[in-house]
Amino acid sequence: MNAAVGPAPHPGGARAMIEKAVLALVVGTIAIAPVPLGSNRAWAWAALSACTAAALATWLLLWATGGVAVSRPLRKSWPVFALLAVWIANLAVSIVPLPVDWVRMASPHSAALQAQLAVVGIIPQRMTLSIEPYATRALLLKSSMYVAIFFLLLAVVNTRARLLTAVRVLVFAAVAHSLYAIAVHLLRIDQEYLGTRIVHRIAATGFYPNQNHFAGMLEMVLALAIGLLMAGIARHPALTWKEAFAQAWGRGASLPVRIALCVLVVALCATHSRAGNVAFAVSLLSIAILSVWRSPGSARALFVLFASIVLIDVVLVGGFFGAEKLAERIQSTSLQDVEDRHAAARTALQIIRDFPIFGSGGGTFYVAFPAYRTPSIRNFYEYAHNDYAQTFAECGVIGFCSIGLAILVTLAAAWRAQWRRAEGLMIAMSSASLLGCGALLVHSWADFNLQIPANAILFVFLGSVAWVSLHLPDPDEASSAATLNDT
Repeated sequence: MNAAVGPAPHPGGARAMIEKAVLALVVGTIAIAPVPLGSNRAWAWAALSACTAAALATWLLLWATGGVAVSRPLRKSWPVFALLAVWIANLAVSIVPLPVDWVRMASPHSAALQAQLAVVGIIPQRMTLSIEPYATRALLLKSSMYVAIFFLLLAVVNTRARLLTAVRVLVFAAVAHSLYAIAVHLLRIDQEYLGTRIVHRIAATGFYPNQNHFAGMLEMVLALAIGLLMAGIARHPALTWKEAFAQAWGRGASLPVRIALCVLVVALCATHSRAGNVAFAVSLLSIAILSVWRSPGSARALFVLFASIVLIDVVLVGGFFGAEKLAERIQSTSLQDVEDRHAAARTALQIIRDFPIFGSGGGTFYVAFPAYRTPSIRNFYEYAHNDYAQTFAECGVIGFCSIGLAILVTLAAAWRAQWRRAEGLMIAMSSASLLGCGALLVHSWADFNLQIPANAILFVFLGSVAWVSLHLPDPDEASSAATLNDT
């Protein structure tokens, strides 16, 4: 008796399902990263790295067997990968044991610090450029994870549907985080979570121990939500204000995003983060001006959209849920508050003076800090409260320039998409990238959001959106390429 044999599954369909699974794993990793204390614990970011490694290995296996092709955004973004390679190489060189004389020539202060081990009877035969190679190794592993996530996003976000799905997942995941944060804040619940005491009654912090880092996450996700709303505006001119209102508010599909935007704004106000709210406001104003200037045909509709965001979401809804307390906190900011916040950054400048080329080693600020601490600095700082100063101090001019140029090239890609793409979705997504990245970069002058893995990988996602917005093929071009591949 012969068993019935059904049609064999289409190999392309199976491979497409695996590719979608890779996308789901990467986006899911980004969405869940804030839950374990912003993933700013070794076990948490190690778990993120494991998920990323599994996704990368799966995609590479598909590519090696001819199951997937290299997307255009991935091919066109080679300049940023070249700069990221320099960043990774700089970190790797810092942890390689070198002859003592080599280290003395390349980084005299690093050699002098390590030579002090002779006091306890340890005479090093070899030294590293990093004053704490284990901390630098941790940053090297995290940086490799960020680069892998960036690579995977450019590889698998190769259709408009996938781009929109990824953005929506992250927006509504952030809404879930925000609802939890608002609830425990309003209930004035303080709790010990995963071994860390979190004081929710003072401000909304969500799953983050620090309200400023929760605000950093919200700044970036708010940009994605605004991008979704912008994508729903038609590109044809609105001849009257009535048509403008219809374009900005007339699509029923935008209602869930509108509600999500309100929740995210409430959460941002409830964080009472001065730098976070100011950074978002500055970036929102900038992108509103750019959008209206870039799209004169949709200027009225875009004006209605941004005006409604300010009036309804920020002033009315945000004011009811904590904007007044935020304003009081900004007004009550004292010179001592500013002095305390910038004390660690000034220390980083002294480290830069002594470690100009290679830095003290990635992740070593907390190790170098005691040697530069003055009596006027009352607290111990693990971070410099300024991502720019800390990155330069730890990684030197080579590391700072490589990662800085990688970010600038990515922002340039988003800017170019504003002028080279005619499609509303691509313009909206590039605007979201500029808004989110810009807000966090402004915030980074007074905080260390990019040292928090959950926020760093969300920043990476926004960077990938810039390249996808610039280089994702037009629909007709993509369909033609698919037809050629089938034949």
